[in-house]
Amino acid sequence: NVPISEKESKVREVFESVAESYDVMNDLMSGGLHRVWKDELCRMTGLAATSRALRSSSLGTSNNLDFKILDVAGGTSDVAF
Repeated sequence: NVPISEKESKVREVFESVAESYDVMNDLMSGGLHRVWKDELCRMTGLAATSRALRSSSLGTSNNLDFKILDVAGGTSDVAF
């Protein structure tokens, strides 16, 4: 059992130990296909087009809209916006 006060630093240590080679490992295991999947995911969400439309409209300018997406299972968070 890890005390709650130490959990954040332990998780950070584990992530930092694998983060540098994470994308290389994904490239090797998927033959680079994971990059295509991520691009397709972003395209399917339609968020880029929605964001552009809202920002160029008076609604977007007057309310200063800013979209944020949290990628909760993204490894190195390269799908996060």
